Amino acid sequence: MEKKKIAIVGSCVSRELFNVSLLQNVFDITSYFFQPCFWDLFGETFDVTKEEVYSLKTEDFTARTFWYYLTKQVLDEITINKPDYIIIDIDNIRSNVYKLTLNNKVIYLQGTGQSISRYIDFIEKSNTPILKQIEFEMIPFKEIDEKVIFSGLDKFILWLKNNFDEEKIIINHTQLSKNYFDINSQLQDYKNQKDLCEYQNIINKYHNYLVAKLPKSKKLMLVDGVCSMYGDYDAYQKYIPPVDHYIHTSYQQKAKRLLSLLSLNYEDFNPISNKDIKIDDLGFDFILQQNKFTRLNQRYKNLKSYVLDFNNYFDKIENIRKFIIVISSNGDCSKNIKYFRRKSLINLKMEINSPYYIAVSDCDSGFVYEEQNESGVEYVYNSEGGTIFVSSKNVEKNTHSSIRINEKEFSPNKEGLNVVVVNKKTFEIVDVLSSNLVKDPDLLVSSKLFDSIKIK
Repeated sequence: MEKKKIAIVGSCVSRELFNVSLLQNVFDITSYFFQPCFWDLFGETFDVTKEEVYSLKTEDFTARTFWYYLTKQVLDEITINKPDYIIIDIDNIRSNVYKLTLNNKVIYLQGTGQSISRYIDFIEKSNTPILKQIEFEMIPFKEIDEKVIFSGLDKFILWLKNNFDEEKIIINHTQLSKNYFDINSQLQDYKNQKDLCEYQNIINKYHNYLVAKLPKSKKLMLVDGVCSMYGDYDAYQKYIPPVDHYIHTSYQQKAKRLLSLLSLNYEDFNPISNKDIKIDDLGFDFILQQNKFTRLNQRYKNLKSYVLDFNNYFDKIENIRKFIIVISSNGDCSKNIKYFRRKSLINLKMEINSPYYIAVSDCDSGFVYEEQNESGVEYVYNSEGGTIFVSSKNVEKNTHSSIRINEKEFSPNKEGLNVVVVNKKTFEIVDVLSSNLVKDPDLLVSSKLFDSIKIK
């Protein structure tokens, strides 16, 4: 039987459900609109081109989502693709709101964690004239008039009814987990239970409104996997390993529940010829993922210092604008740099394709210097607090990284990327770290001083 088409409008709580192989063999995802502002889906749009948005040179998913936010064309895309089903969740409706203004038009963004700040960061750092004109301000969600929210939801509900049979609409009820697994696989309580309850009440209120307006829709419930795996991701006391947050059996159970709700049989789409295979086993590549978790967990235990994923390191530092980031490579990092997706946080492109690479990013002033070539590079940056020398070159037939702050060497000179974080005002060394992008696709970071940094 041909796969069923499905559109997703909501958060990764719903999207990751379709990474279960049981559902991958049944559904094709035709559209995914990540964390939209549901009550502004039919509001104003900005007159920007796709080329202008994609000029931000970020990963395709991020650029596409930002394009959807500004133009709301994803709803037209869903209508054109005519999926058999649509699944929605309003997990992000608990979040604060950003009001964007351009040429007297206003749109609203609403998302959890760093998903929303990433796009605000784009606006601040964009060199595209039209995007630089966008003005923005953050508004606490509590200050948004409920009448505006319900009116916007009514328009979305009407669109759903006009484009789908009500039985083809799946409403996913997000449940925020009250606990999580720590680095040692021990169950820990979520730190701020009061905030958690408040967030859950907000989700419940608007979820129940959708359900009341769409009584024939299918109902599903999922635990927010980020909370259940990582704990309080807005107030880390200690970084939890970067394990895929959908690795737990509840997703496999919900996958079977979804097929039951829709009266779909897995065997009709992918007949099982091997009698030893059971539908219960058709979750994620569970053994592979568990092996990865065990391997990463062991690597963490073997290191006394805090160890992070290079993708998330800079996310965790509070007031990053106070720092100067200095980077020097030791060896060819071009193979694994593709796995680093947080470049915009430190204003760097990091399109590394040479064995010698250096960078200086003054996060406050916006000054950025990047250089690479096949024979070696060096650079001197003079700031109010002192002088920074950075180089990546061949020394005695070996690649060598050097980062000197006021003539004192601080580079770990380890294989991969070597990083020194400097307090711009005091010129004190905040952290020294390295990540072996030459050999390590996990991008683990060894950071001996990270426990002294204030973490979000």
